[in-house]
Amino acid sequence: MEKEYYILLDFLKIVAACQKPQQDTLEILMKDFPQAIEVVNRAKESMRRDREWYTHLTFLCESAPVIAWVVNVCVPP
Repeated sequence: MEKEYYILLDFLKIVAACQKPQQDTLEILMKDFPQAIEVVNRAKESMRRDREWYTHLTFLCESAPVIAWVVNVCVPP
């Protein structure tokens, strides 16, 4: 889980300091995310009976869509 946390943290640091890259560069930056999200989901399910960890893992799983928010190009009306 620590690796997945740092994948997300590094990505957020990059996007906070830069303009949006070309689509191919963005795809390279995001290549590790699907696997990282899956690891968190599996950990959450395996820790379902441990209330303390389950709450933390649920938070991580629910925060995963922030990645889509960062890369989604949505022009307001």
